[in-house]
Amino acid sequence: MCIVRQHMNLTTDEISKVKQAFINANRDVITLAEGDISVTNTPNGANVSTITVNINKGRLTKSFASNLANMNFLRWVNFPQDYTVTWTNAKIANRPTDGGLSWSDDHKSLIYRYDATLGTQITTNDILTMLKASTTVPGLRNNITGNEKAQAEAGEDQTIEQLVIHKQMHHLMAKDNIR
Repeated sequence: MCIVRQHMNLTTDEISKVKQAFINANRDVITLAEGDISVTNTPNGANVSTITVNINKGRLTKSFASNLANMNFLRWVNFPQDYTVTWTNAKIANRPTDGGLSWSDDHKSLIYRYDATLGTQITTNDILTMLKASTTVPGLRNNITGNEKAQAEAGEDQTIEQLVIHKQMHHLMAKDNIR
């Protein structure tokens, strides 16, 4: 969706269409309602207006703005295509007999093979701390670490983008993929 406006305000119908475009473009990543989204139209002095879309869902916030250089501002992160996931260690510390991390044959899931005979539990969070996501896509956060999920659960501030990325990292490590 390309939005560059001459010095005119968006109509109520246009605002609704922008909100719906955000909802539709991101429905696989996060559930949004029109009430979670606000849209502003600010003249920038160059005979065009900048459209800013703010997402507020609970404590999470994200802002998108149109500009002449990049009009694809509706698109949220597509984690499998936009990021490369690596790990700092193949095994959880103090678990030398675990098989460790590896990709599934289709490269869609991470698998952690653990030694169940050790008699100690592991959690997905134990594995997430070893993961790192990096990207070459301009405008996206780079060098994201798995420990940010634990920080957010501890009450530290987190943006919607961080939540979405960590939700997708967690999905890679779904319980049925931990073997």
